[in-house]
Amino acid sequence: VNNSFLRLTGFSREELIGQTTLETQVWIKKENRLRLRDHLMKRHSIHNIETAFYNKIGLPITVLLSAELLELHQEQYILASIVDISGQKHLQESLKQHRNALRRRNIEIEQLTQVQQQLLEATPGLVFFFSSNGTYLSCNSANPDLLYLPRKDMVGKKVEDILPAKAAESIMSGIQAAIATDIPQEIHYQLEIHRITYFFQAKACKVNDHQALLMVQDVTELTRLRQDMLRMDQLKLVGELAATIGHEV
Repeated sequence: VNNSFLRLTGFSREELIGQTTLETQVWIKKENRLRLRDHLMKRHSIHNIETAFYNKIGLPITVLLSAELLELHQEQYILASIVDISGQKHLQESLKQHRNALRRRNIEIEQLTQVQQQLLEATPGLVFFFSSNGTYLSCNSANPDLLYLPRKDMVGKKVEDILPAKAAESIMSGIQAAIATDIPQEIHYQLEIHRITYFFQAKACKVNDHQALLMVQDVTELTRLRQDMLRMDQLKLVGELAATIGHEV
């Protein structure tokens, strides 16, 4: 044995010379020894066969084993060499665990995305998911006629590229404030859709540091009713003022 083998296994030369591998109990699986020996006897050589040994203190070492069957003075000998790949195997196992964990995480994300979409579809009114830079991530509407553009033309684009500047500015301000403060923000804006002016009231809520949820209600009728009531109050005031002036005259 050479010094590299001694350093790898922890044995001294005196502990190995004159002993068999069975006597030193280095084989983790004794059947591997028989299998490799039979293979060597048939083919006279083996190359880079992965197997495992115990070192002196009983820790496993994964190696690549190569061997040649030699004949000297009409006697057979085995010249063997091993390459320690324990570190490589450990890295491969760690990588495998990392990939499995990543695969499980991706499955969880897909499931959450499906639940998120189901919730969106079940929610009345307009619901939008925005990234922190104002990109539409998803949207749903119980009434598609209230969407400024069809869903497929909105997802993946920024709000300022879709909506008029004033409405886009109001929405972006609410999203950024909600993410920064973790406090829901109320937003009011109006849009002209199919040549009809609609009034919307929205609430922006933080989902995480990079996403926000925007829940929108159509308050067009309520807004117009308030405008009508304000106009009636103004007319009433004008009528009372006219009556007063007429009485004085």
